[in-house]
Amino acid sequence: MRRRTTLLAGCTALVLALGATACGGGEPVAAGGGDKALGGQTVTVAGVWSGSEQKNFQKVLDAFTEKTGAKTQFVSTGDNVSTVVGSKIEGGNAPDVVMVPQVGVLKQFAAQGWLKPLDTKVRSAVGANFAEVWQNYGSVDG
Repeated sequence: MRRRTTLLAGCTALVLALGATACGGGEPVAAGGGDKALGGQTVTVAGVWSGSEQKNFQKVLDAFTEKTGAKTQFVSTGDNVSTVVGSKIEGGNAPDVVMVPQVGVLKQFAAQGWLKPLDTKVRSAVGANFAEVWQNYGSVDG
């Protein structure tokens, strides 16, 4: 059985998504208010960043670790998100969260059946905090 990956179209949604989808298997887990509920688990995050951008993004991941107790592992995909992530998914080693920088790649992943819907709490938070245009960019067929 293949593990599904959560794919996101914007980095601002990462904190919401990490809390909702951490550790791929099973039901989504809410990150909570710093209660270390994910202690002992590892969340793999794939994104396009390298160099100083990756270093800065690591600060976001470090804050997530501090709040939830989950370790994080960043995988740089370079500009070839589709190929790198696709091969990891097909090989049974999907990242837990993928930062998708292009709407076309998001639609491609949806066509492959690689997307996992966000849970109700996260959808509600996204609806309350993101303009409709950003919600549309990060969605495929609802």
